[in-house]
Amino acid sequence: MYDTNLAFEAEDEALEGQLLKARPRFMEALLAFQKARGVEIYPDANGTLRVTFGTVRGYEPRDAVVYLPFTSAEGLAAKDTGEEPFDAPAPLLEAIAEADYGPYLLPGIDSVPVNFLSSVDTTGGNSGSATIDDQGRLVGLLFDGNWESMISDWDFLPEVTRSIHVDVRYILWVMDRIDHAHHLLEEMGVEPAFAQEMPGSKD
Repeated sequence: MYDTNLAFEAEDEALEGQLLKARPRFMEALLAFQKARGVEIYPDANGTLRVTFGTVRGYEPRDAVVYLPFTSAEGLAAKDTGEEPFDAPAPLLEAIAEADYGPYLLPGIDSVPVNFLSSVDTTGGNSGSATIDDQGRLVGLLFDGNWESMISDWDFLPEVTRSIHVDVRYILWVMDRIDHAHHLLEEMGVEPAFAQEMPGSKD
């Protein structure tokens, strides 16, 4: 196994080297092609600090298929199969069944928002980036892109390209209601809503 792994590693390094040599020529050709079409090229910010902006927005990739801007806690429970990768913890499912959301509820969906879609332009390596609103408040963390965004490094399609973020309300609700990580919330300046429900807690 060791020799086989070393051989695979050598092949990967050789391929990576070839791609590094070919990429500048590919980019030159791509830029020339786009320039000939009159298309403006935006800079590739990979490896540098990057700021992008957009709006929370769903999309319709094809006829009769609609992706709403927010997913809900009930949607998470509906996907539970009891087996990986859709094996949700029992305390989480119980809290969802009770709709015990406290101040983390989003009235527009009558639930805790779990994830949301946005039109921001992101790429590989951006996962974990903070998502802030127009007032500089943390509202989520980027973690993925939709299937249609796979081409976005080469051609950004605003109608269907979406980034996927976990909503900070879901993060805080899980920390507060499920994990009882009240000391961490307090360190972040967030007043726990469910601390009084802890066994042995002071009223």
